[in-house]
Amino acid sequence: MPDKPFPRSEGGVEQLLDRLADELPGALGPLLGLSSDDLTRLTESRDNYHYVRDIGQEIIAKSQTYSDFKDAMFYGPESPKIEAPTFPVVSLPHEQDQGIIPFMKYLIRKLKASENYNEGIGETLDLITDNPTQPDPENMFPELTLRPLNNSVVEVKFSRSGQDALRLDWRAKGDNTWLLAGIYTSSPGLHTEPSPNGDPQAREYRGILLKKNQPVSQYSPTYNVITTP
Repeated sequence: MPDKPFPRSEGGVEQLLDRLADELPGALGPLLGLSSDDLTRLTESRDNYHYVRDIGQEIIAKSQTYSDFKDAMFYGPESPKIEAPTFPVVSLPHEQDQGIIPFMKYLIRKLKASENYNEGIGETLDLITDNPTQPDPENMFPELTLRPLNNSVVEVKFSRSGQDALRLDWRAKGDNTWLLAGIYTSSPGLHTEPSPNGDPQAREYRGILLKKNQPVSQYSPTYNVITTP
């Protein structure tokens, strides 16, 4: 069975990293020639990867708070006094070298070169695919690239992966309800929702692939963007 390509999205990398860190420590890693240093770095990489992604979301969420604070400080009203926003301090769970993704690729090459590596292990580690011509909806999700344009327009680039269209949902940061941004049959698509008062707006977007107007994939990871007036 053929190898799976290395994930291109942060969410896909996170899923693979979780699988490797769950399965390799113990007997399997040493069987495939991984050292104790390899396995320690693997588990620490998982912790750091999760942490960096999570705190990144917190920092993005704070950006709108800072924008509101700056506007109030510059333009008023003159009273009452306003408290400055606080931002999270980045403090990694583990001190380690940068380059988590190159390390993962090195680790995969190393274990595949082991004489003990086989298809069963590849399936366990989610490194091979049963049928490359038929994507598994359970493991397929669109990858989006967002870019804010003028007048609060957001451009979204994507691949349909052989499906008919992409449905794009959005919501303002802090809201609970997802709204339909549009259904796009070609890339790039444009979402032209005006922001309140024409100010920058922190938004979240997600997408799902459609075949004959029916979802055929998982939702993408949530993407964050701040609109440009």
